[in-house]
Amino acid sequence: MNTQSDIGVRPKVIGIAGLYLALAALAYYLTFCNLDGRPFWGDEAETALLARNIVRFGVPRVDDGINHISLHGDGFDARGGLWTWSPWLPDYIAAGSFAVFGQTAWAGRAPFAFIGWLSVPALAFVTWRIYRRHRVALAAMLLLGTSEVFLLHIRQCRYYSITVLAEILLVYGIYKILARNKGGSWFIAGALLVQFYCNYTCAVANIPILVVLGFKLFNQDRPNLLRLLSSFGIFLLLTVPWLLFAETWRQGVAEGRDTRMHLIQFYGWQFQFHFLPWCFVLLPAGGWAVRRFGGGNGNIPPVSKLPNALDSD
Repeated sequence: MNTQSDIGVRPKVIGIAGLYLALAALAYYLTFCNLDGRPFWGDEAETALLARNIVRFGVPRVDDGINHISLHGDGFDARGGLWTWSPWLPDYIAAGSFAVFGQTAWAGRAPFAFIGWLSVPALAFVTWRIYRRHRVALAAMLLLGTSEVFLLHIRQCRYYSITVLAEILLVYGIYKILARNKGGSWFIAGALLVQFYCNYTCAVANIPILVVLGFKLFNQDRPNLLRLLSSFGIFLLLTVPWLLFAETWRQGVAEGRDTRMHLIQFYGWQFQFHFLPWCFVLLPAGGWAVRRFGGGNGNIPPVSKLPNALDSD
């Protein structure tokens, strides 16, 4: 026998589910609409040519007899005729799509677009698990699924969408670690590995936050600290084969920088672009200035004191 409250809950549940489906459908349309409406640009062509060579040779050769792929010269880009400037995960994903759908612009972009689209419901799921508020999850889904920058990146035959999805899974792993869930370490290790085998800098950029997490766990939760360290150990262990094969230490001097100062300037800019904008270093000084000269006691009210208009999900 249904109670009156059960009858009232059902339309609300159906409505919320409908919103999730509608936002997922909108993101799907924006992701795949006119996906092949333009040719590959330079970096996409690099991935597509390597993928085509995988289909033909089984490995990403830099030369197919007609085209030769090179960024800084074979001494840096390749080893034994095999591409080593960047890991091969995106190339094999594109190759799989070429093998199934044919060698077209749509086929080259489709798997990355689909992975990018998966990031939208994945973010909604992770957001809901953390905040337990459908409005927060739906807002996150809407903002990501309609972000122009996000859509421009995931609609390319490149690794970008993979790293976005991996980052969402990394955040979920950190949440599970903080919630003292044993499965969090596997999410962290898996996300870092996926990012590493797309682009090294994406994985390394997460190290600072993991170090902060490690210090927090050292003071509050030693068992989960050991799990975090084990996940990082797995990550390091599984990256060694590529580091040795690709001889990545040779790549640091491939950017045409002829002096140590030029190298410092170059990697300083890379830090700003890939890790943390240098302007963020000014935030502590800005916070001190606000507390010192802005008046008031500088205290932020706790969450329990804030308006709860969004709590009625």
